[in-house]
Amino acid sequence: SLILPEGFKSTTPSSTRILPGTLMPSSPIQLRFYIDIMDSTASGIYNSTLNVTYRGGIQIFNIPIQVSEKKTPKIMLVSSSYVPSRVYPGDSEVSILVSLVNSGEDKAEDVEVSLILPEGFKSTTPSSTRILPGTLMPGLPTQLRFYIDIMDSTAPGSYNSTLNVTYRGGFQIFNIPIQVSEKASFNILSVTPRNIHAGDTKVKIIVNLKNTGNVDADSVSLELIGGNRVTGTTVDYLGLIEAGGEKSAIFIVDVDENTPIGDLNAKINVIWLQDGKMFTQSINVTFNILKPRSLIDNIREALSIIAPPYLLVILIIAIIVLVILIAATGRRK
Repeated sequence: SLILPEGFKSTTPSSTRILPGTLMPSSPIQLRFYIDIMDSTASGIYNSTLNVTYRGGIQIFNIPIQVSEKKTPKIMLVSSSYVPSRVYPGDSEVSILVSLVNSGEDKAEDVEVSLILPEGFKSTTPSSTRILPGTLMPGLPTQLRFYIDIMDSTAPGSYNSTLNVTYRGGFQIFNIPIQVSEKASFNILSVTPRNIHAGDTKVKIIVNLKNTGNVDADSVSLELIGGNRVTGTTVDYLGLIEAGGEKSAIFIVDVDENTPIGDLNAKINVIWLQDGKMFTQSINVTFNILKPRSLIDNIREALSIIAPPYLLVILIIAIIVLVILIAATGRRK
């Protein structure tokens, strides 16, 4: 029987005891024992004892066991990056690239890698932040790609995501930084006019816009979208609007005469370039549609366009005087 030191155990209850029966003189035999070495056993030299008993006697022998340092896998994070290199609130399908290498002496099996995202981020798909590479062999780098979305409400700043790497017999955790850049943001200060008659043509709508962000916006243009009720010149190019800057867009539109009276919900799309990337922000606006103008309204408006009010008064007085003179001249004749 083989008597084991602490840190060792029989593989089975009978794997360290053998009954060879009769040993003949000068006839060697080979015996095989099976043992397990516990995980907690340190590397070094250990002595086990071989007890040989037979009829009329007993002999004891020392059996040394050399335990070497256990070979284990060790996962290292080589690099991490994301594409595009600058990301903003509202970006989708951002690619997170992670390079791992097994720097240990043993292969890592049943490997599972998960990217845990902070608040304000989400997986592009339910499985786009979890990868099962299987086995990582020592010394061979592996590149993994995850896909994430950044919510519109996420504030610019530095964020940390967590990369969990689990494998048979162990796990490791790494930090993956993500820097969210600021993009321009716009508010509409005013829209004039808000009251428009159904059937009006060549209505000049002026929109005052402000860049409320802390970054400049280049090649800014505005588009007025009112469905099929509002047509005409509905796009205006404003160019560069610096951080905190204001500019005005002008649209010249016709309003369908069959537009229902009341609120007309429209939308203004702000389109701009920043760091070579195109962005769009939609802002809702509401117009009050009035009933179509009468003939008198049209004449009054036409006259108001032709001349200022005080000239209209003078013109009316002149016409009255002219009529009186013509009537007086007729009487004399």
